[in-house]
Amino acid sequence: MHNILILGARSPVSLPWAHLLAKAGYRVHMTESLGYALSRFSRYTCTYTRLPPPKQQTKQWLKQLIQLLVRQKIDTVISNYEAVFYLASANALIQ
Repeated sequence: MHNILILGARSPVSLPWAHLLAKAGYRVHMTESLGYALSRFSRYTCTYTRLPPPKQQTKQWLKQLIQLLVRQKIDTVISNYEAVFYLASANALIQ
């Protein structure tokens, strides 16, 4: 089964994405730096992982994100909010 990770579970758009993706047969995983994000308790979310805030703890965020990608066998990442900028700069951060 295809595993999808949505970054930014606090975003209101994460809920309909999770719903549509789960109904299409995907396993939806969510991350956020907040403890209680909007999509955390959605029945369409398989797992919710709290990561460090990417702006303040960029290297730790990236390290934990990579561990999550491997552990959950994530195939696709959908990014909300500022996380997209940290993903885009990931090559410069991995050393």
